[in-house]
Amino acid sequence: MTATEAIQYPGYHRIDSVALGDFNQDGKLDWVTSWSDDVAGERATVWMNTSCSSSPTLTGGRGGNTFVISWPIPFPDYALESSTSLLPRSWKPFDSLPVNHNGQWEVAVPPAESQRYFRLRKP
Repeated sequence: MTATEAIQYPGYHRIDSVALGDFNQDGKLDWVTSWSDDVAGERATVWMNTSCSSSPTLTGGRGGNTFVISWPIPFPDYALESSTSLLPRSWKPFDSLPVNHNGQWEVAVPPAESQRYFRLRKP
């Protein structure tokens, strides 16, 4: 469907266009529909996304002798946790504070002798 094609739903207005964007800056995609009719003229409705959660994605890579974990800056309320097991009660806050580097929060992880898992959790 292109932006110029209209969608007709039985019992509803004819939708002339749809646009996506984060209109209230909450990190979730919202959408706008616009239509026109003979009675009201041109109208638009903004549909705020309150059902889909948006959460950051962890990325990792080598940084010298350490492993660097990073996630986007717009998620400051998330806490990095680590565990040597995936059991629910084994997760603990990671002991290093993240630093801002090129638009990302970053944490350097020293080499470990055992496997280690990481996650971001909103407390």
